[in-house]
Amino acid sequence: MHTLETLRAQSTSPRPWLTHLSAALEANPDIALLSVSWRLAEATVETPAAIVGEAHLALPAELANDRRSQIEAAQGFVADLGRPPGRDARMTRMPVDIESDQVFSSSSDSPTTRRRPEFDVEFSWREVLR
Repeated sequence: MHTLETLRAQSTSPRPWLTHLSAALEANPDIALLSVSWRLAEATVETPAAIVGEAHLALPAELANDRRSQIEAAQGFVADLGRPPGRDARMTRMPVDIESDQVFSSSSDSPTTRRRPEFDVEFSWREVLR
């Protein structure tokens, strides 16, 4: 059995995971992918092996001063990643620091001078390896 798990780990491709990530990005065209990484999570007694990825993403600069819209856009993206069953997604870093005392720039600032809010997502795909 150990040999089977070793072979499965060596032949596992992130292609299905990346295809699903790509579809979520197409459904949310204002969100930009900045970086992505993936790893194979070992199976445990409770859970099967899974492809686990981490994505670093950016929202449009126009949302820089709108915390509510930032959170809604990021949560919508995470919800898209978490569908259908067999996929799990969670935000590991929000686009806003809720406890921050950071001063916001004026809404009259041009979008090019505003920084794009960024957030991180962890996403797993378990059914691929069953």
